[in-house]
Amino acid sequence: MNKLTEMKRISLTFLLIVCVISNSVFARWKSDYSKIDLMLIRGDYTKVIDTCQQILNSDSLNPEIYYKKGLAYQNYLPDDKSLD
Repeated sequence: MNKLTEMKRISLTFLLIVCVISNSVFARWKSDYSKIDLMLIRGDYTKVIDTCQQILNSDSLNPEIYYKKGLAYQNYLPDDKSLD
């Protein structure tokens, strides 16, 4: 019975270590797109569209970038074209 509890403790410790390491690794993968947000606030819509397109060339499944690109297109639309 003592070996069984020792094995449980070792396996739980190993599981805890794996969770801590994987959490720190996956946290690094989330990119910070605050510069794109600043460009949106400043009204640099063409830069936002270009930057988003460059990111989407390498990461085409990023919904956050598609959303920011859509916001830029929505605000970039020239008035004379929108009347047509």
